[in-house]
This record gives sequence, C-alpha cells and structure tokens, in this order.
Amino acid sequence: MREATIVAFLKGDVTAEFLNNEALKSIEHHDAVASSIHVIDMDQPFTLSRTDIIKLCNAGIDETLSADALNAIAFSLIATDQFDWDGDDLISEVLHDWSAPEINYPLTPSNLLLNKSWLLGIGTLPQRPPLPQQPRGGRLVSLRTKAPEEKAGH
Repeated sequence: MREATIVAFLKGDVTAEFLNNEALKSIEHHDAVASSIHVIDMDQPFTLSRTDIIKLCNAGIDETLSADALNAIAFSLIATDQFDWDGDDLISEVLHDWSAPEINYPLTPSNLLLNKSWLLGIGTLPQRPPLPQQPRGGRLVSLRTKAPEEKAGH
C-alpha cells in the first residue's frame, strides 16, 4: 500500500474503494497469527487531523473500507515515520484500537460510530478495563510487521 494513496483518499483524490483494494493487496498472511503489511513510504510528512480519521471512520461505517483494509491502514499510519497527529491522544487511541481489533474493539460499523462520536467530542472514551491476568509468557494473538517496499516519489 502506498502511503500516498492514504493521503489521496483523505484529500478526496481517490475513492474509498480504490484505497480498500490497495490496502487489501498489501496484506500478507503468514499463518493464523502473523502477517505483514507491505507499505511504500512517502518522502514528505503528513499531519493527520480528527477530520481525516473521521473520513476513514465514515468509509468503514458504510463499509466501503472493509475491516481488514481499515486495520491495515491504521497499522500503516502508526508504523510509519511520515504520518503524525501532533500529540492528539484521541487519534492515537483510535488508531491503536483499529490496528489491533483482536484485543480492542472489533472493526464493526457500530464500533466505528462510537469512535466517530469520540472524535467529534460527542461521546467520551471509556475507561479501559484491566486486561485479564495471563499465565507467564502470555498468549500471542497477533503479530503484524511492516514490510517496507521501495519509496514512492510523492
């Protein structure tokens, strides 16, 4: 997935369907737990706003962005050096939820509506319950890595 395609979607230059297809093609499943997201980095930084994240929310709510695509996009936004969100903890919280739905909130339209309400300041982020105590060593539920591709000149 090209980081530039994410920016193009946020600017209205490509459709959610186009971004969805590119994001899905970037996912490589190794087994039931491990996967890689193939990402082509941009050369220039981009600062995300809550409005940008709401655009992604809306595309997930109307299911033009699938849960798997939104998961890959969120992981890519977190794993890159080119995207930032100027210390907005709420954006960070939402993106981390999306990047690990197996331990956070599943990526369903109803949960994305909840995320959108937080981003709009309508709802409040709930307190996270403490994680259940795991036996020593825990249980690995997901392992996702960024697989860099060649740089895009965008």
